[in-house]
Amino acid sequence: MGAQASIADELLPAVLDDLRRARPDLSVQLRPDPDRSWLLAALDQAEIDVAVLLDAGEHVGDLGFAHPITPIEYLDVREVPMTVVVPPGHPLLRRPVTMQGIRQTGGLIGRESRCSFWMATERWLGPDTDLTAVGGLAQVREWVATGRGIALLPEFTVHADLGSRRIAQLDVPAPPLQLRLIWREDHKNANGLRQLLYALTQA
Repeated sequence: MGAQASIADELLPAVLDDLRRARPDLSVQLRPDPDRSWLLAALDQAEIDVAVLLDAGEHVGDLGFAHPITPIEYLDVREVPMTVVVPPGHPLLRRPVTMQGIRQTGGLIGRESRCSFWMATERWLGPDTDLTAVGGLAQVREWVATGRGIALLPEFTVHADLGSRRIAQLDVPAPPLQLRLIWREDHKNANGLRQLLYALTQA
């Protein structure tokens, strides 16, 4: 199983622990990688059986990345809630917030243009949204905490910062992403793969 690194670090450990307890007969080897394009290429070349990534919409790649070359099937395991985070004391915390208000405020930051969170921001606020790339996820959180920007991020990436009140959360609904499993339609062991996929959805 290939997985985007942020997912492998934060979301999958608990899922795989549940899976091992529920189905000790199934063996899963995890191959995390920060590069989504590598995961999709590895899937195309049958180097991995299934990839786990963040996506949105009715088709693989609707979030904004290129669809795999090989015919693909997918299954959405669960929603990944997204939230807009700002520094404590930000003016948007003191009034009702709209998507347009966020766009007009400016200062939106992200990791870089290939990042799922960056793509989610553009999908929500529009492809012409002005975003500044600041590096990794740690840098995004640091920029927000020190008042140098605001960001749309998955809730699982900011739990600790919100709990310590290092950053604050805007009261504005943002569309969730999907934790999506994708695999080749022509997988050589389709029955075995379906058992794994079903077990993952139940974990």
